[in-house]
Amino acid sequence: MVSFLQIKIYRGKFIAYTVFVVSIGLAIGLLTCAVLLYQWVDNARNEASSAFIRVENAFQYNADRIEAYMQRVYSNSDLMVDVRCFLGNSAEGYLTSRLQESRFNQPLISFPDDMKSF
Repeated sequence: MVSFLQIKIYRGKFIAYTVFVVSIGLAIGLLTCAVLLYQWVDNARNEASSAFIRVENAFQYNADRIEAYMQRVYSNSDLMVDVRCFLGNSAEGYLTSRLQESRFNQPLISFPDDMKSF
């Protein structure tokens, strides 16, 4: 190799070809890295977007369930009376007022049990 570079005729062409081949290799390598990096960022962006949409849909589903439950509570007058008793008293007061509001011909409606089923 040293004897090859000592010949002036071949030295200039060899250095020019070497620089050309190395620069083309670097350009292709950089282009490949840029394409792979762009794909990786795009995949990460799509994954983050789909995760955000999933979370947003879960929140919307839960909000709709809560809204439907609240509509059911407000539309059922017996359950609404039990909610008022539950929120206005201690545990003993709740049980006392619940028994006072009970009727012998209707089943007792319990807000805590209803919340458990929700």
